[in-house]
Amino acid sequence: MSQRLKRKSRTKEDLGCEHTGNMFADATNDIKKLYRLNDDEVNFISENATDNEHDILLAEPGDTIYSKRMILTTLNKLLTLYEIVTTP
Repeated sequence: MSQRLKRKSRTKEDLGCEHTGNMFADATNDIKKLYRLNDDEVNFISENATDNEHDILLAEPGDTIYSKRMILTTLNKLLTLYEIVTTP
């Protein structure tokens, strides 16, 4: 099963989205909602992604299939690495 399908059924409560009024927390919540990531996954990606990968993930998704594919490919690569590192 793909990474995206595993994350599809996550709710806002599963993602840990809370509105605190803090600009940075709200931006993080937007990223969590957009990609359906939890706190641990967001922290792992922010610590381990290269500058180029950060640019790809934080860029506004374009209308082209290529830009969307780049985002999904990068996200799947990082989440696969996350699963490898966190699996006992």
